[in-house]
Amino acid sequence: MQRVYALLFLILAACCLVGQCQQSCQANHAGPHCDPLCSQRGSVTAPSDPGGYGQFLAFSQQPACTRAMTLQIDSHCGTLTLQIDSIGTSPTLTLYSNLSATFVTPTDPPNAQTSFFVAKYNVEPGQYVVIPVADSKSCLITAQAISDLSVVIGAVSGGTQSVYSDTPSKELTSGVASYPVMHAFNLPKPGAITRITFFQNGNQNYGAPTAVRYRCAYDVYAGYLYTCNSASSYRYMAEGFDENGYKFMRSDRMPCIAAPPPTTSTPPTTTTESACLSGGTLVALRECLCPPFYTGSRCETMMCYNGGTLMGNNTCFCQIGYSGTFCQDGKDCGGFGDPRKAKNLRYPEFR
Repeated sequence: MQRVYALLFLILAACCLVGQCQQSCQANHAGPHCDPLCSQRGSVTAPSDPGGYGQFLAFSQQPACTRAMTLQIDSHCGTLTLQIDSIGTSPTLTLYSNLSATFVTPTDPPNAQTSFFVAKYNVEPGQYVVIPVADSKSCLITAQAISDLSVVIGAVSGGTQSVYSDTPSKELTSGVASYPVMHAFNLPKPGAITRITFFQNGNQNYGAPTAVRYRCAYDVYAGYLYTCNSASSYRYMAEGFDENGYKFMRSDRMPCIAAPPPTTSTPPTTTTESACLSGGTLVALRECLCPPFYTGSRCETMMCYNGGTLMGNNTCFCQIGYSGTFCQDGKDCGGFGDPRKAKNLRYPEFR
């Protein structure tokens, strides 16, 4: 009998060595790593391209318009369109290839206007750097490319059990913790989404690696809950590698609404010029580009500098030694007083 048990043990061990050993997962989980199993498969639709410029790859919202933006071009990308919108005058930008260590020439003469600059490029896969040049207090740089590789993102809310839901909302809900869920179109294996990042008012405030979900249309998720605030504007960036090993990035806006999303399919409200407050300007992606000292989706929130505190009556309570409406005047600490005059002031990088 002992020989029989020994033989069975050897057979079981041999099966495990060749991958025949099935791991036992708890309910609603499956796969070799026991990842979530959706209760019922939903549906997901590929995004449209109403503007004709392709998928949004990356963005950089800057208060001083002085930082370069890193850009990853994957093997699915065609014509690249770069745009810079600025509150200043006559902005421009240049594109530098890290692969060839040369500047890239636009395919056509750029469209240069008083408040924006648009240029198109034919590029090979690899890493590039976008360098803005603008006499501006703030600007928004966007990169789009014609591509069949697209990423659709949603949010499932309702606590930790929501990870099994395959009917996500297209918006985040203010104060409600949600799991970001995603699906990539035209991304053959072994290509995969590997990371998701959220940006609040242009600054990164969430980043998480991704994992798979089974029996789900939105088959990729981030395992950390995320909460937004409806007073702010949000963008996401999904990153990964395509089937040829090139890094890709796809980004877009992610609305944060104050109330639960409606059950009917009401078209999203388009921001109008009059909706931008405090002298903000409506730019790409139908949102407001705020002047210095203001933030928020409509530029409705004041920013208090040098450690100042925003009070309930929308005024700044300044630290000792500072004054001004925004606490921007006072001590001179190497250019950290008035941010409009700052020469060495560094802002958080997006990449």
